Amino acid sequence: MPRTERLRGLLRSECPFLVAFGLAVVVRVLVMVAFPPAFLVSDGPTYLGFVDRLFPSPDRPVGYGAFLRMLSWATRSLALVTATQLVLGLLTGVIAYALLRRWGVSPWVAMLASFPLLFDALQLMLEHAVLSDILFGFLVMLAVGVMAWWQTPRLWTTAAGGLLLGAATLVRIVGEPMILAAVLFLALAATTWRTRMVHAFVVCLAFALPVTVYAGWYHQESGTWAITETSGRALYMRTTGFVDCSTLSLPSYERTLCPSDPLSDRLDPTWYGWHDADTVPKLQPPAGVSRDQAMKDFAIRAIKAQPLDYLKIAARDFAMAFVAPTRVDH
Repeated sequence: MPRTERLRGLLRSECPFLVAFGLAVVVRVLVMVAFPPAFLVSDGPTYLGFVDRLFPSPDRPVGYGAFLRMLSWATRSLALVTATQLVLGLLTGVIAYALLRRWGVSPWVAMLASFPLLFDALQLMLEHAVLSDILFGFLVMLAVGVMAWWQTPRLWTTAAGGLLLGAATLVRIVGEPMILAAVLFLALAATTWRTRMVHAFVVCLAFALPVTVYAGWYHQESGTWAITETSGRALYMRTTGFVDCSTLSLPSYERTLCPSDPLSDRLDPTWYGWHDADTVPKLQPPAGVSRDQAMKDFAIRAIKAQPLDYLKIAARDFAMAFVAPTRVDH
């Protein structure tokens, strides 16, 4: 078959996605024109601070800060940030579509599956904001695409996928558990027990490489082997929606972590973890106990005292991502 005929056949078969992709480009251009140069909200100013002073922050990994710093070498305009993230968002959708087509999914179904990446309102907002979500999503999708491109994994794709997942974890710490999903996938995709063990070892080693290098940098700066030191704060915030301190036996210094609002009037967990002047800012743990450890200790006491309440609120928050038909503020 002549090359032109093959190209025409490809264009015909992929026409639904090409139309959707073209419309997605138009929508993004309109967003950039309507809201120049970027949405600067939430953690955006903190991330921009890494452009001038890149250091291992205890609050978040600084992979996205390094990304912003590299872009600043070309220009410090936020328009470059949003334009780059626009491209990364589109590429994420292309990778998802191409992978589905590679695995034999029909063009219409693959196109519909890529729709959230192309047109979701939150996706468009995040692409236009100085936030780490788009870079994280692109790295994760690229890792999945590399590892799953062939039905039987290759060692180099396994290594590349592990490195990409490690890099994604240095953009957002929530990427850590993905290495477990990668190991499970490789265990199912590989054909023998020997190859399963080899691929599991390779992906874990590749994942650990960037993470360990970063942890070494963090240790050099702070004396602690870690990526961040916020696990205690995160777990503490999870308990603020249900904890009843009247049922707990707490050290005096942990009492300040008890939310003052009645249970029925509790605010967003991030309020108590980051903004309430009467909780974390007043925490004064004794020598030998870090603030993060004190928050973790408080949370563990609360969970042990109210395990069913903890499971209930965790299940509720997990379900929120799936049951709401529209984007709402929970």
